[in-house]
Amino acid sequence: MPVLSEKPIRVGFYDSTVTCDGAGRVLLALLQRLDRHRIQPVCFFPAPGPLADAVAALGVPLAIVPPVGVLKLRGKRALSGSVMGKLRLARDVYRYGRRLAVAFRTHGIDVLHCNQTRSLLQAGWGARRAGIPTLWSVRIKEPLPRWIVRLADRWSDYVVAMSPDLLDDFAGADSLRAKCEVLVEPLDATRFPSGLDGRPVRAEFGMAPDEPLIVMVALLAPRKRHDIAIRAMPIIVQHFPAAKLLLVGGPSRFHATYPDELRQLIAQLDLDDHVLLTGRREDIPSVLAAADVFVLPSVQEGFSVAVMEAMMAGTAVVVTPQAGRALQHGHTGLVIPEDDPGALAAAVIKLLRNPALRLALGNAARRHALAHWTEDTTIRRYEELYRQLACTGCVNSQPATSTPLQAAAKSSQSL
Repeated sequence: MPVLSEKPIRVGFYDSTVTCDGAGRVLLALLQRLDRHRIQPVCFFPAPGPLADAVAALGVPLAIVPPVGVLKLRGKRALSGSVMGKLRLARDVYRYGRRLAVAFRTHGIDVLHCNQTRSLLQAGWGARRAGIPTLWSVRIKEPLPRWIVRLADRWSDYVVAMSPDLLDDFAGADSLRAKCEVLVEPLDATRFPSGLDGRPVRAEFGMAPDEPLIVMVALLAPRKRHDIAIRAMPIIVQHFPAAKLLLVGGPSRFHATYPDELRQLIAQLDLDDHVLLTGRREDIPSVLAAADVFVLPSVQEGFSVAVMEAMMAGTAVVVTPQAGRALQHGHTGLVIPEDDPGALAAAVIKLLRNPALRLALGNAARRHALAHWTEDTTIRRYEELYRQLACTGCVNSQPATSTPLQAAAKSSQSL
């Protein structure tokens, strides 16, 4: 077994969304807890934004490398399956990769960590061009066509998934599974102390201690389905006239009109006194402490950090199956069908009417979170992976059957 040098490893972190929600919060937690004597982080983002500001506040070096062409687009518009769409994507990935390779070399990067799938598709070729091994974090369960999976396979040396089923919708993912490891990022339990006072948050929104408060913490993006939570509110208000729903989260730069669409829906349903868009907040633990129920009716999720945080806070949660990978229905929360405002309303009403059940679910969720998601071993495992990847040359000299990293390194030689 090769002996890894104790010289600090310079790890580049690339994130395409540049928000502090979801995966952005996980990235910030990772940056905060890395051993800087072993790992020296440098972040690369396609645009300035809240995440860049937060990274700068941590004292982590940062480079903004603006994307080109179709890489500025989002989702299917960027990943067109047509021949011309593939040619445009290949052209712009090549052009952007040249820019990124220069940035990676300039900063002396040893390993690149791509935070989510889009990040790998934008930056993976740049890492290959610079001769840098790449770790890819898969955070969302989504269907990917075979040609995209092949690119992702060729541009990644190791895959970390937050849940074992996240590769299930990837066409032809056997090679990825061979170099995949499941790691659930731990949360900072000190942010969620027992008995945290939520009354100041309630007072901020003019709510008495006994008035029902429902909270949804999520990036303002259509896949989170804020509209389902809003459409559930008329039913909830019939039973609890003083109930309020706080939609906590910042806007997505890829869905600029979505907040206005939600405001229009709120006005259309005459819910201005019951549903509030708060924007992004830094006091999520206090918001969760103030809440009676947390909801997330998302139709596309990974291992939701927002749900993990709600469970850590001891707040009763109601989620869809996509958002419910972190919990056991009826024990640590309630799972309801997707695209069903009536089911969401019924579950919330059930919890509001039964404080004992609400408390039991919240306590069980908190015990589970404290038992499974606060271990520093996850951070140390990331550090170990970075160092192994940085030693790819040593790994290549080992037998091909010994580790997934070795197999990935051997595969990358054929590029």
